[in-house]
Amino acid sequence: MPPLAAGTPLALWPRTAVLLPDAREPVVLPAGCRAPLVDWCAGRTHEVPAQVQSALAPLLDDAPSDLNRVEQRLALLDERYVGWLPGFTRSRDPELRRVRAMHSRRKAWTLPRLARPTLPSSTLRRAEIIAALCGKKILLTDDPDGLGVLLATNADVTVTEPDPVRHHWLATEAARENNKLHLTTNSDIDGLFDVSVIFCGPPAASAAELGLAIRCTRPGGHIVVGMRLPWEEVMLSLAAQAGLVVERYEREIDHWLVPGLAVIDGGQDLVVYRRPEGAALPAIEAGVAATVRATPHGVLDIDSVPRATLDKTALTRFATLLAAAAPAAEEGRSLHGAHDHDVLCWYDSRGHGLTAELRRAEEHLLISIVPFDADLEYLALWAAHAVLCDDASRVRPLRTRRADKEYFFA
Repeated sequence: MPPLAAGTPLALWPRTAVLLPDAREPVVLPAGCRAPLVDWCAGRTHEVPAQVQSALAPLLDDAPSDLNRVEQRLALLDERYVGWLPGFTRSRDPELRRVRAMHSRRKAWTLPRLARPTLPSSTLRRAEIIAALCGKKILLTDDPDGLGVLLATNADVTVTEPDPVRHHWLATEAARENNKLHLTTNSDIDGLFDVSVIFCGPPAASAAELGLAIRCTRPGGHIVVGMRLPWEEVMLSLAAQAGLVVERYEREIDHWLVPGLAVIDGGQDLVVYRRPEGAALPAIEAGVAATVRATPHGVLDIDSVPRATLDKTALTRFATLLAAAAPAAEEGRSLHGAHDHDVLCWYDSRGHGLTAELRRAEEHLLISIVPFDADLEYLALWAAHAVLCDDASRVRPLRTRRADKEYFFA
């Protein structure tokens, strides 16, 4: 195992745990370490094998040097991606420092659910919009960023968080802030809230999120929805049919983070709805045919891939890391290469997969995910950044497609 720098990310993927040192050579930990590592991150160190505990001790240490290194990186990224907002980073400096410190204490990364981890500036922008709604009782159905910890300064906040790693991190940060944050592991929520914060996903998930929000939000309250490609049309249609009224729309407010602190630009919009009296979730079509029609494809364009990483093993290294981290085992892989053009086809045992096309002259990687799978999308972005990309590489913004529709501004 190579020397590990302070702040090296630890990624706990569904079937394995991976270290990502600065040397750009990801270290896949021995088979069987995944479950004990989850327990260790939650504070039960007795279950961790001694050799793994020794190797990872520097990564999970709260030494100031570790935290400062990550905070400095987050500050650079905040300025790079949100610095175009006049005066934002300077005028919010104390608040941003608070969020960066909180994010730097995140011990490990796990596979997101509907919401994606974001830059501190994105977290703060969402917190300011939600706080301006003046809700005293707020529900968050997902929170990979500590948004609930920020809102709990002035509100009674409930967060549903079944992931043991994030659950432990949020509880620790809330205790550090002396906030009254209520954490639950399921969506069986009682009572009415002034504000509910939800996220769009596949049709069934969007319907479940919206149904929960309508049930748990008082008439006259607000439902705040994170909108992302390719599911935004599903949620927009459901919200319009439910009778929700748009009050505010923020374009590309979120910039996603993947382990290694790489940024995916323009990842998510935010829509603030008012929940009127009589709002009701519409019926959605179910069955295999509806699922097939609702399954999109996804395309990831990555530009400025450094030539130094584009040798003949580039896509093999990408596929090997993806296979180690994917939710299901690798079922098939084929690689076809030419002088300046390689194509990888990769699929897992569930039938989910992707095609990656690498063009060296253009320093460009095109990843097509068919059928679309959000977990595979996130892991493909992470694997590409881990073994191929550098700070100059950029994923073309994953912009939603319906920002100009009339019913946005009803």
